Amino acid sequence: MRYFNFPKEWINSRNIPKEALYKALDADEKLKKIFIENVDRIRLEYLITNKNSNIENYISENEKYEEIHFVTTQLVDYKK
Repeated sequence: MRYFNFPKEWINSRNIPKEALYKALDADEKLKKIFIENVDRIRLEYLITNKNSNIENYISENEKYEEIHFVTTQLVDYKK
């Protein structure tokens, strides 16, 4: 992410619980198990909003964009 050279105001750097993601996806037990065993961590790295970027929200009849999230996912390293 540091290659993008984003402004410091966009830095968010917080962990997202794995549970929050697979619950939002309404995953079955098999997918949950695969997810838990293979994903080490998920982080919200940058959060771009109208307040910190002056990028206008986009709202149409079918779509609504108020924020841009840059998320990193670190997989389990089985080589350790």
